[in-house]
Amino acid sequence: MNNQELEENIQKMIKDEKETVDHLGKTIKKMKNNVIKILMQIMLIDSLKHGKILEIILSILKTPTLEGSEIGEVAQNLKEHVEEEKIMMENFENLVDKVEDQRVRFLLENIITDEKRHHNIVERIAELVVDSETSDDAWWDFLYRYSRLTK
Repeated sequence: MNNQELEENIQKMIKDEKETVDHLGKTIKKMKNNVIKILMQIMLIDSLKHGKILEIILSILKTPTLEGSEIGEVAQNLKEHVEEEKIMMENFENLVDKVEDQRVRFLLENIITDEKRHHNIVERIAELVVDSETSDDAWWDFLYRYSRLTK
């Protein structure tokens, strides 16, 4: 498959993901059962994520990994985000300790698990950004390892 065919296929997939998001959003608004709402919301978020990943695929061949001029600003933003993630984790952990309803506790614990994973990922990204020797291969290696953690 040549690049133009690949791009056309990916563009169609992006359109399909956007349609799925729209359809799920409409369905969620009508749904009364909160468990089904949560499950459908997860699917909606996954479709949003898939659309963004597909958009990135379109730019992979054209865009360098990270330009030297971006490193300082990105590093500062990541440092701030690491602190934000840390505070969010602490807030969720404090809240979950006070919750007696097991359904709510279960959902909050899932959020805590995500926040911990996010915190670890952002910390590692910050390390890689600051290291001027980080190669494109190192970024892809990190992505491969990260993607295994999310399954």
